[in-house]
Formats: sequence, structure tokens, C-alpha cells
Amino acid sequence: MALLTPALVIAGAIAVRLDRFSITTVRVDGAQAVNAADVHSLIERDLIGDRYLLVPRRSMFFFPRAEIERDVLAKFPRIKTVVLTASFTPTLTASITERSPQYVWCASGIAPCQFLDAEGVLLGEAPIFSGAVYLEFDGGSAVDGRFLSLEKITAVSSFVSLLKRSQIEVVRAIVAGADEYHLVTKEGWQIYFRTAQSPQTLVENLEAAVGAPEFIAKKKQALLLQYIDVRFENKIYYKFSSP
Repeated sequence: MALLTPALVIAGAIAVRLDRFSITTVRVDGAQAVNAADVHSLIERDLIGDRYLLVPRRSMFFFPRAEIERDVLAKFPRIKTVVLTASFTPTLTASITERSPQYVWCASGIAPCQFLDAEGVLLGEAPIFSGAVYLEFDGGSAVDGRFLSLEKITAVSSFVSLLKRSQIEVVRAIVAGADEYHLVTKEGWQIYFRTAQSPQTLVENLEAAVGAPEFIAKKKQALLLQYIDVRFENKIYYKFSSP
């Protein structure tokens, strides 16, 4: 039986080169913001040549699936997932899911601003908006195509969402330190906080502060609120100024 092995290998190599088992067409589904033609060209490039000097990369059974998926995700950050299928057909279909813009990031002194998805991945240049269309992050830096860690950007967005339920609308989040952020409200006053704190606890402390008699008395004096500082556990600071 061992003498048959080389023959079987040769026969198999010949079989996988038959046209009926080759990928002749590449189709890209799901592309919207990403140029489907660019994805198509990249996949076609990865299908050129042979694998292990014997098997054509266009074989519907042995095409370099993992390599193509890795290259597509690396080349196009806007793409979140790519699924390749070529089951007994001459067409290789790449079904992609794109990341959706959730925020805008403006680096200090660097233009233009960039779109971010919910995980902090940079998606490309953002236009100039006339109003607060997206929550804007200011300052900080990006590493390997990502702004902030998933943990931190989730902490900020969770706090902002809870504040909105309390009728406090935030339009900007300024990176003030490794774990510190200043939220700018629609009215112009700011909230100082740290992402290590529980968003729910922060909101409860904030609500307690604005409901305190002393705070209400200052508002009745028509003073302008500058900031509320909730960075310190069990202590809340705030500042008013004359109009």
C-alpha cells in the first residue's frame, strides 16, 4: 500500500487542478462604506500561485481561507468580520460585516477628526458637523488603529448614557489623564470623573449633589455652574461663577 502513496499524491494534485474544482469568480457581499472592488482585488491577489508547490490557491477545497480573512481585516479596519464560502461552486463569496460609526475622535492639533466604532477602532476621516451628531472624544492618542481600550470607551459611553436618562446631555469627552475624563454638557458645564468608578454610582452621587439644598440655592441665585467633580469617593465638589 505504501507504494501507492506517491501515485495517489500525484493523482490528487492533478485532480485539484481541474477547472471544475477551481475558483473562477470572486464576489463581495455586504460592502457599503468599504469599496467592494478593493476587497475583490486583495482576495484575487491572495489566490495567485500554489500552496506547498502542488495545490493551486484557487482550489475551492484548499484556498487560503485564514490568510485571506487575516489580510482583509488588516487592510480594511472598517470591516468587522469576513466569512468566505466556496462549497462546490466556482464562485468564492466574501460576506463582510462593517463596523458602524458611533463616536468621533479629534486628536489635539491633528486634523481631520476620525470616526470610531463602539469598540474604539478608527474607521477613517469624519466630516465637520454643524451640531453634536456623535459624542466627540478630544485628546489622547491612537495605538494600532484603536483609540482607548474597549474597557475604557465602554465605561465612558455607559456613564454618558446614564446621564442622558437623568436629563444631562453630554456632547464631548475630553481625555484629561490615563484614567480621567472631563465630560462637557450641552449647557457648557463639565463633569470630572474616572473610568475606574461604577457609572451607576457616579450618577447616583451626581444626582445627590444637584438635589442638595445648597446646590439648589446657588442655582436660584442665577449663578453659572462650571463643573461637578465626582472623581473622589464619597466626596463631591462643584463650582459656580457669577454670570
